[in-house]
Amino acid sequence: MRFPNAYKGISKIYLAELLVIVAAIATAIASVLAGIAVGIGNEEDATVIALIGGAGIIVLVAGILFIIAFIVNVVGVNDASKDELKFKHALYAIIVNIVVTIIGLFLTGIANDICDLVGEIAGIVTTIFIIQGIMALGNKIGSEDLVNRGKFLLKLIVAIWVITFVLTILSGFVLGETAAVVAGILSIVASVLSIVQYIAYLIYLSRAKKALAE
Repeated sequence: MRFPNAYKGISKIYLAELLVIVAAIATAIASVLAGIAVGIGNEEDATVIALIGGAGIIVLVAGILFIIAFIVNVVGVNDASKDELKFKHALYAIIVNIVVTIIGLFLTGIANDICDLVGEIAGIVTTIFIIQGIMALGNKIGSEDLVNRGKFLLKLIVAIWVITFVLTILSGFVLGETAAVVAGILSIVASVLSIVQYIAYLIYLSRAKKALAE
């Protein structure tokens, strides 16, 4: 194993993403339970109380999982940065994300929106640097598969960015039913591409982990 730190780091990043999926599923389940409780309507009903209580516990567990996933991801990126500089850049982007998120908690209005935007960009940049880091490692170990898959992921991210930007522009103007239809179609396309990107990213992390283990 030529890059043990990168292997450990990417393994942690992969684990963090799996924890995020579990947390997201748990949150969705909690929402369904809460929805059923609201549908029943009777706040004194034992079933409603149980549903609300269960939803609350699940949300708490999901929140803890999100926090653990974030910490594991940061540790993983830091480990990988010991073998490849691009991961160090990803770490800086994570720090920016943390800072603007904390600042945003104390702001409102446009200032808060700006912090949210910067945080979102920092999150995307983090992913890009992680992908570039894996591509760099792929070059070092002679894995064309990691390099080519990394290029595909980067193109996918750019495509989603472009579509999201167009959606933002369209949402700022009222141009009748045609604009609404176009915006709706682009929104669906962006959602599908985001899901494809996330699945491709998970597969990419898994392949990188296996390649570095050899």
